Amino acid sequence: MKYFTLLLCVFPFTAVLAALGAHGPDGEHLDATPSVASSALARLADGSVNVPIKSQRLMQVRTILAPLGQGRASVQLPAQVIANPNFAGVVQSGQRGRLEPGKTGFPLVGQRVQKGEIIGWIRFATDSYAEAAQQARLAELSSELTIAQQRVARLVELSGSVPRKDIEAAQATLRGLEVQHSSFKQSLSRREALKAPVTGIISTVNAQAGQVIEAGQTLFSIVAPNQLLIEARTNKADLVEQIYQAFIASSADSKLKLVGAGGMLINGLLPITFEATNNSGLVIGQPVTVIATLKENRSGIVLPAEALVKGAANEDQVWIKVSAERFLPQMVKFEYLDARSVLVTDGLAADNRVVLQGASLLNQIR
Repeated sequence: MKYFTLLLCVFPFTAVLAALGAHGPDGEHLDATPSVASSALARLADGSVNVPIKSQRLMQVRTILAPLGQGRASVQLPAQVIANPNFAGVVQSGQRGRLEPGKTGFPLVGQRVQKGEIIGWIRFATDSYAEAAQQARLAELSSELTIAQQRVARLVELSGSVPRKDIEAAQATLRGLEVQHSSFKQSLSRREALKAPVTGIISTVNAQAGQVIEAGQTLFSIVAPNQLLIEARTNKADLVEQIYQAFIASSADSKLKLVGAGGMLINGLLPITFEATNNSGLVIGQPVTVIATLKENRSGIVLPAEALVKGAANEDQVWIKVSAERFLPQMVKFEYLDARSVLVTDGLAADNRVVLQGASLLNQIR
């Protein structure tokens, strides 16, 4: 009689454990006892894992009955961080010359500069034949200037017998020669100031003191790190009209403002430009993934993004609690709702108890 009473006590307790997450997405039973049982951390033959209650507390495993809900559909777009052309610029040489540093030297990469700040000089250089021709022209102008000065002096002395208009004409000729001589003399040793076109930080430096450069050569690049754009690509020409909001997948706090789509395909893809309102952790040239939520609503099960893990074949999956100490991996299809939550559209049933916290630790049990 005592033995029969013990069986009655044990049997109801076992049934309660098996009732958790009893059915899969297609109605199949998930509470079958695995062929190999274990009282310690172990991965069983059917792919499930056995986790004692004490270990679950240490791993901080948290579960919830899969909540049905609605969310906006989303798409993932490959993208790249680019500079905003209104807040970026380059410093180039207007013509061939030799580089000279400023009073404090050339700016370094990462150094902040202000718009209009002089960051270097170019002293124009010519070949020996051109320089000889310039020196000859300067000597010629000097001779003409001396003759004009002497002529004006004579005419002034004869101002009583020489018409006034001849004196004024000679003086005008003298002033013109003086301007020509001064300008030409300065051009032989003239140098051009290299000025920052925008306020920002130096991103590239291709300059050394004494370096001979050619016209159009880029010496410095300047960018504003807080003024960045995200350029995404898509093969759907009408996608931009369906976008509700967008964010970067790797940044939970990122928010992107849609600027618009280009009117031309580039390598078969349409560029879509977003403005990054939070530039923390972004640098120009960085590849990112943009999650664009659409205006269309979809039904599914809303879960935090940390509930998703990768299986052995790199498939997306979640963990389902099927008994007090047994957890089973379940493949799912999902769409991002935002950086912190996803909408599972296939693979889960409403009575599944899904692991919300600790899924990555369950995934590592072998």
